[in-house]
Amino acid sequence: MTAAAPKFRSHVARPDGTPARILVVDDEATLTELLSIALRYEGWEVVRDFGDLRTARAWYQALEEAGIEAALTADWPPDRYGHGEIFLCVPGDRWSEAEMHLSNLDVPDY
Repeated sequence: MTAAAPKFRSHVARPDGTPARILVVDDEATLTELLSIALRYEGWEVVRDFGDLRTARAWYQALEEAGIEAALTADWPPDRYGHGEIFLCVPGDRWSEAEMHLSNLDVPDY
């Protein structure tokens, strides 16, 4: 009797089918670099970078409302004031769509 190989899902989703949100925060440079490599391997691209978390979240929400899958990443956790280097990433095949959508927005900087 041989055991069947485990099946992995190519898309992580909630039970209702909507995309899952995953937040990874770590101050270990090796782990954050590994996450960055994994996202690039899966075809994700940085569409914007920000200096504070509130602004990054506002732009992330704008993409989410437009139905464009996105993720916020950072090499280091933001400081206690929410400042840091934060990247807004989208799947590579949706980069042009995200760029066009963001270019036409007037999202305020906080």
